[in-house]
Amino acid sequence: MDKKELAEVLGVTVKTIDKWVSERRLPFVRITGKCVRFIPSEIQAYFVKKETLPKDLGSPETKPSKRPRRNSKSNGRL
Repeated sequence: MDKKELAEVLGVTVKTIDKWVSERRLPFVRITGKCVRFIPSEIQAYFVKKETLPKDLGSPETKPSKRPRRNSKSNGRL
C-alpha cells in the first residue's frame, strides 16, 4: 500500500502520512530514498495495539515536558 492509499483509508492527508513516517509513528518499509510502502496487516496491528494502550502511555506529545516553563515574571525583568 502506498502513502496515498493509506491516507485515504485513514482519512488523513498524504502530508500527515509523510509526517508520521518521518516521526516513525507508523510501521513502513522503505523501498528507495523517499519511496515507502505499508503492509496493511502491520498497519492494522499497530492501530489495534495503540488503542489498547492506557492513555498515559500514549504519544510523546501527551507526556509532560521534563523542563519547566519559565514564567515571564520570573526572569528578573521588571
